[in-house]
Amino acid sequence: MTSQIPIPGVKHGERSILTVIDERAKQAPESPWVSIPVDERDLSKGWKDITFAEFANAINHAARWLDENLPPSTEAFQTFAYTGPRDLRYPILAVAAGKLGKVVGWLLNPGCLLNSGLS
Repeated sequence: MTSQIPIPGVKHGERSILTVIDERAKQAPESPWVSIPVDERDLSKGWKDITFAEFANAINHAARWLDENLPPSTEAFQTFAYTGPRDLRYPILAVAAGKLGKVVGWLLNPGCLLNSGLS
């Protein structure tokens, strides 16, 4: 089976990622956004799907938290820094920031620089 690109009926290039995620969460809430290992040390234990509904819910919670905890700003696309584990929090925070008209400045963990020889 071959896929037709662009997909008929989809407005390619006319929607933001925020809109796409919210639409998927409403139209197909149980469709998987991503699959993560149940146990990162033993992949034979299987995978858990994170649905678009769960993704959208996490984004909305993160946006509310950011709105309550970041200082008010009149600056367009206020930037804030985040560093943390390399996991699903990164895309959740990035999209949540976009909902608020803010930008996440990713900070690399210094250990990553040491391990890569870039320090």
